[in-house]
Amino acid sequence: MATYRAALTFAFAIASLTAMAQQPYRPVDMEAVAAKFEGPAGRMAYEQLSKRLENGEDLSSEDYRNLYYGSAFQDGHETRDQVNSRDLAKLMSPERAGALVARCDSILALRPTDLAANYFKGLGLFLQDTLSLEAISYRNRYAQLLEAVLSSGNGAGCGTAFQVLCAKDALETMRFLGIPGFTGDARDENCQVFRIRPSPIYEAKQIYFDLTHAAPDASGAPFAPEKAAKGKKKK
Repeated sequence: MATYRAALTFAFAIASLTAMAQQPYRPVDMEAVAAKFEGPAGRMAYEQLSKRLENGEDLSSEDYRNLYYGSAFQDGHETRDQVNSRDLAKLMSPERAGALVARCDSILALRPTDLAANYFKGLGLFLQDTLSLEAISYRNRYAQLLEAVLSSGNGAGCGTAFQVLCAKDALETMRFLGIPGFTGDARDENCQVFRIRPSPIYEAKQIYFDLTHAAPDASGAPFAPEKAAKGKKKK
Protein backbone atom coordinates (compact mmCIF):
# COMPACT_ATOMS: atom_id res chain seq x y z
CA MET A 1 0.00 0.00 0.00
CA ALA A 2 2.85 2.39 0.84
CA THR A 3 4.43 1.69 -2.56
CA TYR A 4 1.14 2.38 -4.29
CA ARG A 5 0.72 5.69 -2.46
CA ALA A 6 4.29 6.74 -3.28
CA ALA A 7 3.86 5.84 -6.96
CA LEU A 8 0.55 7.67 -7.06
CA THR A 9 2.12 10.79 -5.54
CA PHE A 10 4.90 10.63 -8.14
CA ALA A 11 2.35 10.18 -10.94
CA PHE A 12 0.29 13.14 -9.73
CA ALA A 13 3.40 15.32 -9.78
CA ILE A 14 4.03 14.29 -13.39
CA ALA A 15 0.38 14.93 -14.27
CA SER A 16 0.73 18.52 -13.11
CA LEU A 17 3.65 18.91 -15.49
CA THR A 18 1.68 17.26 -18.27
CA ALA A 19 -1.01 19.89 -18.06
CA MET A 20 1.65 22.49 -18.82
CA ALA A 21 3.12 20.48 -21.70
CA GLN A 22 0.32 21.12 -24.21
CA GLN A 23 1.53 23.53 -26.87
CA PRO A 24 1.31 24.27 -30.62
CA TYR A 25 2.86 21.40 -32.54
CA ARG A 26 5.62 21.42 -35.14
CA PRO A 27 6.44 18.22 -37.08
CA VAL A 28 10.02 17.05 -36.73
CA ASP A 29 12.18 17.22 -39.86
CA MET A 30 14.16 14.02 -39.39
CA GLU A 31 16.44 14.80 -42.34
CA ALA A 32 17.49 18.01 -40.61
CA VAL A 33 18.00 16.10 -37.35
CA ALA A 34 20.13 13.52 -39.19
CA ALA A 35 22.26 16.31 -40.68
CA LYS A 36 23.03 17.47 -37.13
CA PHE A 37 23.58 14.16 -35.36
CA GLU A 38 24.44 11.40 -37.87
CA GLY A 39 28.01 10.30 -38.53
CA PRO A 40 31.16 10.85 -36.42
CA ALA A 41 30.79 14.63 -36.14
CA GLY A 42 27.07 14.32 -35.44
CA ARG A 43 27.63 11.72 -32.72
CA MET A 44 30.16 14.02 -31.08
CA ALA A 45 27.64 16.87 -31.17
CA TYR A 46 25.00 14.59 -29.65
CA GLU A 47 27.41 13.46 -26.93
CA GLN A 48 28.08 17.10 -26.01
CA LEU A 49 24.36 17.79 -25.78
CA SER A 50 23.90 14.66 -23.64
CA LYS A 51 26.62 15.83 -21.27
CA ARG A 52 24.78 19.10 -20.80
CA LEU A 53 21.73 17.05 -19.82
CA GLU A 54 23.73 14.93 -17.38
CA ASN A 55 25.35 18.02 -15.86
CA GLY A 56 21.94 19.45 -15.06
CA GLU A 57 22.31 22.48 -17.32
CA ASP A 58 19.23 24.42 -18.35
CA LEU A 59 18.10 23.13 -21.74
CA SER A 60 15.60 24.64 -24.15
CA SER A 61 12.59 22.88 -25.64
CA GLU A 62 14.57 22.61 -28.88
CA ASP A 63 17.43 20.94 -27.01
CA TYR A 64 15.04 18.29 -25.70
CA ARG A 65 13.65 17.75 -29.21
CA ASN A 66 17.20 17.28 -30.48
CA LEU A 67 18.03 14.91 -27.62
CA TYR A 68 15.01 12.71 -28.23
CA TYR A 69 14.93 12.65 -32.02
CA GLY A 70 18.70 12.81 -32.39
CA SER A 71 18.92 9.55 -30.46
CA ALA A 72 17.54 7.83 -33.59
CA PHE A 73 21.01 8.25 -35.13
CA GLN A 74 23.03 6.98 -32.16
CA ASP A 75 24.38 3.50 -31.50
CA GLY A 76 21.70 2.49 -28.98
CA HIS A 77 18.71 3.16 -31.23
CA GLU A 78 18.20 -0.33 -32.67
CA THR A 79 17.88 -1.91 -29.22
CA ARG A 80 15.69 0.80 -27.65
CA ASP A 81 12.52 -1.29 -27.74
CA GLN A 82 14.14 -4.21 -25.91
CA VAL A 83 13.48 -2.60 -22.53
CA ASN A 84 10.40 -4.17 -21.01
CA SER A 85 8.61 -1.65 -18.80
CA ARG A 86 6.81 -4.48 -17.03
CA ASP A 87 10.17 -5.86 -15.86
CA LEU A 88 11.06 -2.44 -14.45
CA ALA A 89 7.66 -2.19 -12.77
CA LYS A 90 8.34 -5.47 -10.94
CA LEU A 91 11.13 -3.67 -9.06
CA MET A 92 8.79 -0.90 -7.94
CA SER A 93 9.00 -1.25 -4.16
CA PRO A 94 11.07 0.46 -1.44
CA GLU A 95 12.91 -2.82 -0.84
CA ARG A 96 13.90 -3.19 -4.51
CA ALA A 97 14.23 0.48 -5.39
CA GLY A 98 18.03 0.22 -5.40
CA ALA A 99 17.88 -2.55 -8.00
CA LEU A 100 15.40 -0.51 -10.02
CA VAL A 101 17.70 2.53 -10.06
CA ALA A 102 20.70 0.36 -11.01
CA ARG A 103 18.80 -1.27 -13.88
CA CYS A 104 17.71 2.12 -15.17
CA ASP A 105 21.28 3.43 -14.91
CA SER A 106 22.47 0.60 -17.19
CA ILE A 107 19.85 1.58 -19.78
CA LEU A 108 20.52 5.32 -19.52
CA ALA A 109 24.26 4.76 -19.99
CA LEU A 110 23.40 3.55 -23.49
CA ARG A 111 20.36 5.77 -24.17
CA PRO A 112 20.16 8.88 -21.95
CA THR A 113 16.74 9.77 -23.36
CA ASP A 114 15.07 6.39 -22.84
CA LEU A 115 11.60 7.41 -21.65
CA ALA A 116 10.79 4.38 -19.51
CA ALA A 117 14.22 4.35 -17.85
CA ASN A 118 13.97 8.05 -16.95
CA TYR A 119 10.48 7.53 -15.53
CA PHE A 120 11.37 4.48 -13.46
CA LYS A 121 14.68 5.90 -12.24
CA GLY A 122 12.85 8.95 -10.96
CA LEU A 123 10.28 6.70 -9.31
CA GLY A 124 12.98 4.47 -7.82
CA LEU A 125 14.75 7.47 -6.30
CA PHE A 126 11.41 8.74 -5.01
CA LEU A 127 10.69 5.38 -3.35
CA GLN A 128 14.05 5.63 -1.59
CA ASP A 129 13.53 9.23 -0.51
CA THR A 130 10.35 11.22 -1.18
CA LEU A 131 12.33 14.44 -0.73
CA SER A 132 15.04 13.47 -3.23
CA LEU A 133 16.04 16.37 -5.47
CA GLU A 134 17.53 13.87 -7.92
CA ALA A 135 14.12 12.16 -8.20
CA ILE A 136 12.60 15.53 -9.08
CA SER A 137 15.32 16.03 -11.71
CA TYR A 138 14.49 12.72 -13.43
CA ARG A 139 10.77 13.38 -13.15
CA ASN A 140 11.28 16.71 -14.88
CA ARG A 141 13.55 15.18 -17.51
CA TYR A 142 10.91 12.57 -18.33
CA ALA A 143 8.30 15.32 -18.65
CA GLN A 144 10.51 17.49 -20.87
CA LEU A 145 11.32 14.59 -23.20
CA LEU A 146 7.65 13.75 -23.53
CA GLU A 147 6.85 17.39 -24.09
CA ALA A 148 9.21 17.09 -27.08
CA VAL A 149 7.13 14.18 -28.38
CA LEU A 150 3.89 16.12 -27.83
CA SER A 151 5.35 19.07 -29.73
CA SER A 152 5.67 16.92 -32.88
CA GLY A 153 1.92 16.64 -33.57
CA ASN A 154 -1.54 16.58 -32.05
CA GLY A 155 -2.32 12.88 -32.42
CA ALA A 156 -5.55 13.58 -34.32
CA GLY A 157 -4.67 11.72 -37.54
CA CYS A 158 -1.88 10.21 -39.60
CA GLY A 159 -0.88 13.61 -40.96
CA THR A 160 -0.49 15.09 -37.47
CA ALA A 161 0.49 11.98 -35.53
CA PHE A 162 2.88 12.13 -32.58
CA GLN A 163 6.31 11.09 -33.84
CA VAL A 164 7.88 8.36 -31.67
CA LEU A 165 11.06 6.33 -32.04
CA CYS A 166 9.71 2.98 -30.86
CA ALA A 167 6.42 1.33 -30.01
CA LYS A 168 7.26 1.46 -26.30
CA ASP A 169 7.45 5.25 -26.48
CA ALA A 170 3.90 5.38 -27.84
CA LEU A 171 2.79 3.58 -24.69
CA GLU A 172 4.85 5.97 -22.53
CA THR A 173 3.17 8.91 -24.26
CA MET A 174 -0.25 7.50 -23.39
CA ARG A 175 0.90 6.99 -19.78
CA PHE A 176 2.05 10.62 -19.68
CA LEU A 177 -1.31 11.81 -21.01
CA GLY A 178 -3.14 9.85 -18.33
CA ILE A 179 -4.96 7.62 -20.83
CA PRO A 180 -6.53 4.86 -18.70
CA GLY A 181 -7.11 2.20 -21.37
CA PHE A 182 -6.67 1.47 -25.06
CA THR A 183 -6.90 -1.05 -27.87
CA GLY A 184 -4.79 -1.05 -31.02
CA ASP A 185 -5.84 -0.92 -34.67
CA ALA A 186 -3.04 -0.69 -37.27
CA ARG A 187 -3.89 1.41 -40.35
CA ASP A 188 -0.70 1.20 -42.40
CA GLU A 189 2.99 0.45 -42.06
CA ASN A 190 4.00 3.63 -40.23
CA CYS A 191 0.79 5.20 -38.87
CA GLN A 192 -0.58 3.54 -35.72
CA VAL A 193 -3.93 4.45 -34.22
CA PHE A 194 -5.17 3.44 -30.77
CA ARG A 195 -8.78 3.57 -29.67
CA ILE A 196 -8.58 5.03 -26.19
CA ARG A 197 -10.56 5.90 -23.12
CA PRO A 198 -10.23 9.70 -22.88
CA SER A 199 -8.39 11.33 -20.02
CA PRO A 200 -8.87 14.82 -18.55
CA ILE A 201 -5.70 15.83 -20.41
CA TYR A 202 -6.41 14.14 -23.75
CA GLU A 203 -10.13 14.02 -24.45
CA ALA A 204 -10.19 12.38 -27.90
CA LYS A 205 -11.30 8.79 -28.42
CA GLN A 206 -8.39 7.94 -30.75
CA ILE A 207 -4.71 8.79 -30.78
CA TYR A 208 -2.29 8.42 -33.71
CA PHE A 209 1.45 7.78 -33.73
CA ASP A 210 3.97 8.11 -36.55
CA LEU A 211 6.34 5.11 -36.41
CA THR A 212 8.30 5.96 -39.57
CA HIS A 213 11.62 6.11 -37.72
CA ALA A 214 10.78 3.58 -35.02
CA ALA A 215 13.26 0.90 -34.02
CA PRO A 216 12.10 -2.72 -34.35
CA ASP A 217 10.60 -4.34 -31.28
CA ALA A 218 12.51 -6.87 -29.20
CA SER A 219 11.55 -9.75 -31.52
CA GLY A 220 12.62 -7.85 -34.63
CA ALA A 221 9.05 -8.02 -35.94
CA PRO A 222 6.86 -5.06 -36.90
CA PHE A 223 4.87 -3.51 -34.06
CA ALA A 224 1.76 -5.55 -33.35
CA PRO A 225 -0.67 -3.18 -31.64
CA GLU A 226 -3.10 -5.91 -30.63
CA LYS A 227 -0.24 -7.62 -28.78
CA ALA A 228 0.88 -4.42 -27.07
CA ALA A 229 -2.68 -3.67 -26.03
CA LYS A 230 -3.32 -7.07 -24.50
CA GLY A 231 -4.49 -6.77 -20.95
CA LYS A 232 -5.51 -3.13 -21.37
CA LYS A 233 -8.89 -3.50 -22.96
CA LYS A 234 -11.76 -1.25 -22.11
CA LYS A 235 -13.66 -2.22 -19.00
